[in-house]
Amino acid sequence: MTIVLTTVTGTIAACLAVSLCSLSSAIALWLKPETLKWLVPNLVALAVGVLLGDAFIHLIPDAIQRHGAVSEVCLTVLIGMFVFFMLEKGVRWRHDHNVDTRPTTDHILPLAKMNLIGDAMHNFVDGILIAGSFLADPVMGLYPFIAPGQAWRRRKLCRRKDIAETFRAT
Repeated sequence: MTIVLTTVTGTIAACLAVSLCSLSSAIALWLKPETLKWLVPNLVALAVGVLLGDAFIHLIPDAIQRHGAVSEVCLTVLIGMFVFFMLEKGVRWRHDHNVDTRPTTDHILPLAKMNLIGDAMHNFVDGILIAGSFLADPVMGLYPFIAPGQAWRRRKLCRRKDIAETFRAT
């Protein structure tokens, strides 16, 4: 039986399937708080290690190979790190000479906000790429959806990291 993928239905189905992958991390909602206290730091450490390893072992060497100029690529990476460091400091920035000893949850919001905004931007770009691929060719539209195994693992770890950071922020 031949399955005909139209542009709209293929795009919607692929975007829905990619979005449903993030629900695999929702299992953490049913874990005990003691288990989460042990699991969250370990998942965050694993996700950070995987992302940094991917960047330093695959992405940066590939950029150097394609671009040719090592100093320009390294300067771009350094500028990117600095910009995102300043962005994080700007979001977390608060200065007050009045000390309030009452318990507050203000420290929770910056990380949760950054996480949600970043995840929304990531999902938006994913949707654009999938839609563009389906517009070019319905068969080609499956390629961003059925990515190589490493990309799927990276995506799943990113989703787990998002869940873990949101739990840690609350």
